[in-house]
Amino acid sequence: MPKITINDKVGIKEEIGSGVNFISNVTLQGDHASLAATFCGGDTTTAAADAVELDHRFVQLVDSANNAHKVKMPSAKGAGQLMIIVNVDAGQDFVLRNNADDANILAGSGGALGEGKIALCVSTASGDNWSGSRLT
Repeated sequence: MPKITINDKVGIKEEIGSGVNFISNVTLQGDHASLAATFCGGDTTTAAADAVELDHRFVQLVDSANNAHKVKMPSAKGAGQLMIIVNVDAGQDFVLRNNADDANILAGSGGALGEGKIALCVSTASGDNWSGSRLT
């Protein structure tokens, strides 16, 4: 798993290692601005044989009935958009795909995010431009 560093001067940097470092002044605006922990509202997306598109919530909860079922990222609003994807299923993986559903976001393991695992996705530009790493 690569080490991801996000900072105000360089942007996104991928290195050998593991983990995620934020070296940045974080500003939240709009409906998600809060001094407390961010919560997704409890809505869960169910992965399917035909990839289901995630919405733009910061935290996405996903379950699955089959290890080959898929979800796909939404089109990014701009560079630096962050999404945390959580597999809340206790028995099935799911595959995390790009918006066009023609490539996996996560490297290795067939692009799957395992049961109870978490991924961090960061957009590099607006549109179908996501990079992702497993955190657990």
